[in-house]
Amino acid sequence: MTSFLIALAIFIAQTRVDLKYQAKDVDFSNFATTKPAKTGTALPATCGPGELFFSLSSSGAGLYTCASTNVWTQGSANYAKAFSGVTSLSILGTEHNQGTANLIVSCWDGASPANWIEPGAVQVDPATFNVTVTFAMAQTGKCVVNGTSGFGSSGGSGGAITVAQLPSGIPAAKIAAGTVTDAAFGWLSNVTSDLQAQINGKAALNHVHIGGGDLLGDVTNTTVVGLQRFAVASTTPQNGQALVFNGTAGQWQPQAVAGGSGGASTASQLTDLNVIYSSATVLTVGSGCSNTTPCNVRFGTTVISILTSATVTISGAGSGAAYFYVTSDGTLNAGSNTLALACSSTCAAQTGVTQYPLNSIPLASWNALNGVWMTGGGTDRRAFQSTSVVAGGTGIALVSNGTQTTVAVDPAVVPTFLTNTAVLSFGSVNNLACSVDVALSLPGAALGDSVAPGWPVLPGGVLGISWISSANNAAVRLCNFSGATQSFNSLTIRATVVRGL
Repeated sequence: MTSFLIALAIFIAQTRVDLKYQAKDVDFSNFATTKPAKTGTALPATCGPGELFFSLSSSGAGLYTCASTNVWTQGSANYAKAFSGVTSLSILGTEHNQGTANLIVSCWDGASPANWIEPGAVQVDPATFNVTVTFAMAQTGKCVVNGTSGFGSSGGSGGAITVAQLPSGIPAAKIAAGTVTDAAFGWLSNVTSDLQAQINGKAALNHVHIGGGDLLGDVTNTTVVGLQRFAVASTTPQNGQALVFNGTAGQWQPQAVAGGSGGASTASQLTDLNVIYSSATVLTVGSGCSNTTPCNVRFGTTVISILTSATVTISGAGSGAAYFYVTSDGTLNAGSNTLALACSSTCAAQTGVTQYPLNSIPLASWNALNGVWMTGGGTDRRAFQSTSVVAGGTGIALVSNGTQTTVAVDPAVVPTFLTNTAVLSFGSVNNLACSVDVALSLPGAALGDSVAPGWPVLPGGVLGISWISSANNAAVRLCNFSGATQSFNSLTIRATVVRGL
């Protein structure tokens, strides 16, 4: 009995097997269940190297290993924290429970499928393992923290990054194979600062670039509207013209190029005093006129040089024609009978003009409709190589004062006449007697001039005599040889002086 009890005690004691000493080459692959690690919601305060613990905590669930005394390190599990509309996110070390500063932080937006967000910066506190993530602009999504305790603090190679840890767009095969080269990611050499900020500054894939300054329109179809910040005129150029700067107008304009020193000027190219369309309300006259390229006009033997251009502005709602011309005083004129015109300081606006005035040089006419210059409404009237020849004939003298030629009668060839008519009274004149002398005014008459009198019908035997008695006066006398006394009252008598014969 005693032997049986001893044997029973030994049998009962041996039902608890010490695997450390009694197991050999244990294979757990066919076991229904295996739990080689302790479990709980909080990490044990102490541990020895080689111990395992599986945390059931919702914030840091996963397998932890004890690499050194009382130091737990989480294995492959990660921690995710959501955020909304922030530019900075903090993940405490006590939240992710990775137990190391060797962390991988990856952030994703809230789209489905999610898109990777590149942070502006990620900082990890080496003491608390707190993670701070900053973005260049407000973001919404979640950041995932992975522990990489297998890597040394010096950043040495601890293994390849898995494909699952890579964001979209990065060639995973090259990363995992450890063969990343400049040929694969050469573009990274241009990154000199916050990559997210640089990306945010780039235009979208589908976009347009609108020109500015001297360019107008999209870069695929731009128009040069200026050179060195000076406007280019919209005037259509003609054959042989070049783009020339007009300092008065402050713009580049198509003009014929003047010859060299001593050569032809702009006048020989027929651009003198041209009228061009500048805008719907403004015309420019003589855009090429300057000190170096004067616009010249001739009146008689006098040449007038116009050195500046002029602008003519229309206002109101009038319609009709405007006439542009130069007068002998060298003034540019713009005249109309229906349009309200205003000229710059080098021009004069005239009203009531329905045609080119006498003694003027026509330049152009331009039509307007409802207060707007018509783009094709101009007609060039210039004719600088045209002239009207005036020659003096017999008895015609030409006298020029520079800007005007006067046509006069040559008194050496053509007689000059002075004449006047007056009603005179002589009273009664006895037979064989003469009347008193009666004066007849004759302006311009001089002593010595011959007088041709014009008499009314006189009685037979009555004679009349007339002569220049003093400057501007003729004397008239009647003599009676009729045989009887005669009375002469209110006789109409004419006296004429003929010169130059």
